[in-house]
Amino acid sequence: MATLFPQGYADGPAFCNRTSQRAELITLIKNSRHGWIQGRRRIGKSSLLRQTILDIEKHHSKSIYAVHTELLSAYDRNVAVRLILQAVAEVTERVLAYSEKALKNILGTFSALKPELVITAAGPKLKLSIDKEQNSVKDALLALDQVATEKKVNIALFFDEFQQLGEIDHGVSVEAEIRGALQLTKSTSFIFSGSIRHLLEQQFADDSRPLYKQCQRIDIRRITRKDYIKHLTKVAKLHWGVIIEKTIIEEIVQQTDRHPYYVNALCGLLWLRDGPPSKEEVISTWHKDIVSSDYSAYQRTLSKLSTNQNIVLSNLALSPTNQPLSSDFAQKCGISTSSIKQSVEKLISHDHIYRDGDGCLRLFDPAVAAYLRVSLQ
Repeated sequence: MATLFPQGYADGPAFCNRTSQRAELITLIKNSRHGWIQGRRRIGKSSLLRQTILDIEKHHSKSIYAVHTELLSAYDRNVAVRLILQAVAEVTERVLAYSEKALKNILGTFSALKPELVITAAGPKLKLSIDKEQNSVKDALLALDQVATEKKVNIALFFDEFQQLGEIDHGVSVEAEIRGALQLTKSTSFIFSGSIRHLLEQQFADDSRPLYKQCQRIDIRRITRKDYIKHLTKVAKLHWGVIIEKTIIEEIVQQTDRHPYYVNALCGLLWLRDGPPSKEEVISTWHKDIVSSDYSAYQRTLSKLSTNQNIVLSNLALSPTNQPLSSDFAQKCGISTSSIKQSVEKLISHDHIYRDGDGCLRLFDPAVAAYLRVSLQ
């Protein structure tokens, strides 16, 4: 049951939809093109990467080799470079089927990185060293691409938490090395993702950064109501052996506002029951076990906002609107429309609010919205 609603990455039976984005990523990879995944925090970007890798392993195992690298732990440039070199070594080993002879034969390809072949109990391992001249990343990526081209396969390099490079000293130089390789590779696709949207957007949409306009943007939004109803109905039948009432599923979707993290958190508790919950039990579990469990975190978040931002956020929690500059909303807020406009722009840029499919402004975090409604009413 735990695997159906993980609080971390969701893949396999726990993964819901994202069919079009998975297909788009694989199309990019087959054509050695590059992409960056744009989406708000905890919306399922990393899970999408992992599920796409599973799709590749299942359907394209002989033609595409993918590796996932998370850069969040890169506290300086050397660590970032080391993580990238480890990914290159790992996927090279896989392309060459862990053959000691084949790996020895390609050491010359990686000569700029002082390659070593280490024999371990798990098999031969390729070790690459950091070049003090700061070309390690570019050299490694181009050498990998040469191996892939000779073997007539495609490589997919998935870099998660990529915004970390923009936060460390000399991180932009690593971006520049990646760009240098990206523009020359023939068989390698680079896919980037991250959890801090505005930082990632700077890396790919700011004309002063190395990767500006080098990658196709892939937008990730909330999973649709229809897809969630279909998914939850399926896993309910799998778990309890019965068809759960549609109104109960709709209540789960309503309370969580289709936020993947909260859908999993709520369902993870509801699915502990011996049978399907009632609508009242869904509401009670949401408020008592999810919303009420993290009041201090909500308060810390709100304390970082300005007075006007808190006013706008509170009123949007009570009354989502597609006309925040209307006289009616301004009257509710009790501040000027210019102040509302500035607050809305800031709240959107830092992922506190978003526009839904109808253009209506809503709080991004449904638990914070529920907390505010309880506090204000």
